Amino acid sequence: MVERVSAQNSLGSVMKNKSLHKLYGYEHPAGATDEASFSPFSKELNRIMGELEQVSDVRQDKINGFKKQIAEGTYKPDPVKVARSLFLAGFLNGEE
Repeated sequence: MVERVSAQNSLGSVMKNKSLHKLYGYEHPAGATDEASFSPFSKELNRIMGELEQVSDVRQDKINGFKKQIAEGTYKPDPVKVARSLFLAGFLNGEE
């Protein structure tokens, strides 16, 4: 069973414990702060991911085209392509 961690046992309180600093020889440089920096690549990747989140997964123009073909009776899917797609979808998802 996991017990609740109190503030007294938190990492922050351990890091503030000066006696532990002396024991393990840790000295925090004066004026130093914790910070993280990111490469230009990671910044660009983050920007692109943000843009992709705005793009819809649904291609409504394709859906409308298929609906129109079905309504007109002109939709004739290639059975080989349908079978291949079903097989690959099951295969890639680990289904048998």
